[in-house]
Amino acid sequence: MNERHWAIRPYIEGDETSYIAFMNSVFPRVKFDLKRWDWEYRDNPFGFIQIFGDSGGRIVGHMGLACVKIKVGECIVRGSQAVDLAVCPDYRGRGMFLEIGEKLMQDAQDEGVVISYGVPNEPAYRGHLKYGWFYVSEISVLVKVMSKRGFLIFLMEKFTSFISRPHSEFISKLIGLIKSSIKTSHVKDWKNFPRAGDFKIHVVTSFDEQIDKFWEVTSEQYHLLVARTSEYLNWRYVMKPHSDYVIQIVKRQDKIEGYVVLSTETHGSLGGKRGYIVDIFAGSEKAIHCLLQSAFNYFVGENVDLVTCWMVRNQLSFDCFSKGGFINDSSASQKLICRINTSDDEFTKLYRRVEKEWFFTMGDSDAI
Repeated sequence: MNERHWAIRPYIEGDETSYIAFMNSVFPRVKFDLKRWDWEYRDNPFGFIQIFGDSGGRIVGHMGLACVKIKVGECIVRGSQAVDLAVCPDYRGRGMFLEIGEKLMQDAQDEGVVISYGVPNEPAYRGHLKYGWFYVSEISVLVKVMSKRGFLIFLMEKFTSFISRPHSEFISKLIGLIKSSIKTSHVKDWKNFPRAGDFKIHVVTSFDEQIDKFWEVTSEQYHLLVARTSEYLNWRYVMKPHSDYVIQIVKRQDKIEGYVVLSTETHGSLGGKRGYIVDIFAGSEKAIHCLLQSAFNYFVGENVDLVTCWMVRNQLSFDCFSKGGFINDSSASQKLICRINTSDDEFTKLYRRVEKEWFFTMGDSDAI
C-alpha cells in the first residue's frame, strides 16, 4: 500500500530557514540565503504567497508567488509571478506539484491576485497546464556576439545543446544560428544607430518620482505589462541582494524618455564575460536606439563577449535589436504562461482583448 507521508500548507513564521536549506539542496548552483528571501518575500512591497510540501516537519516541496501590479488594458490589477518551484526528488511523481499549485492559486484568488504569470522550464510547463495555466507567447532570446571568444562560447553552448537534442530540426536551427552569428559578429554594428540628437544618458543608482511621471505617460502605449513604477523598479533592481545592476536613464530636455538596466557576469570554462540587457523600456524608437547604443558602449568597456536579452517579438524594441546585430536564438526561447485567478467574466474578456500585447523582458522574470 502506497501510504502518503506528506501534506501541503502555507508559510508560517520561521519557514525561511528550512526553505533556504531545501532550495539550496535542490538548486546547488543558485545562491539562496536569508537576504534573498527577505527581498523576494518579506520585503516585497506588493506582498507574497508561499505554499510548502511538508513531510514530518521537513520541507520537501515549494512554490511561491511574488506579487506585482500589472497593467491590463487601462486597469492596474494585483498580479503575481510564479517563482521558486521545487520538489524533493524522493517526492516527485506523487502529485505534490499539482496539489501545491492548486492551493497556491486558490490562495491567490482569495487574496485578490487576479492574474499570474511564469516562465517555467519544460517539465514544469507541462505540469502547470494541468491546473489552469495556459500558453501565452514565445519569449525570444536575442544574442549579440561581441568578440571572437564570444563567438566560440556561443558555438560551444549550441553544440552542447545539440548533444542533448540531436534531431534534424535542431540541426537546421543550429546551422541558421551559426550563419547569423557570423554575419552579425562585428562590434561595429552598434555604431550604425541613428544619432542621439538631444537625447542624453544619465547613470543613476535608483529611480525617483520622475520615473512615475514617465510611466504614467508611456504606459498608455502598452496594454499588458508589469507596472514599472518607482516602487516596483527600486524593489526589483535597487533592493535586490547579490546583484550589481547598472541603471541608465535617457532624457531629452530634462525629461525622462526611457531607461535600461544592465548586468554582467563571468562564467564557463573559457572564462567568458556575458552581458545582459535585463530591462529596457522607452516611449519611442529614438530613445530605444540611444539606450541600446549606450548599453553597447558600456559592454565594450567591460570587455563583454556575448550580450543576451529576452523580448516578445511584437515589442517595439525587437526591430531595433535586430538592426543592432542581435540574432534570435530560437533554440533557447522561453515560454510565457499565464493563469486567470478570478471568475470575473469581464476581466477575462479584457485580458483576451490584449493578450497578444504582452510586454516582457528578462527583468520581469527571476532569471537574473
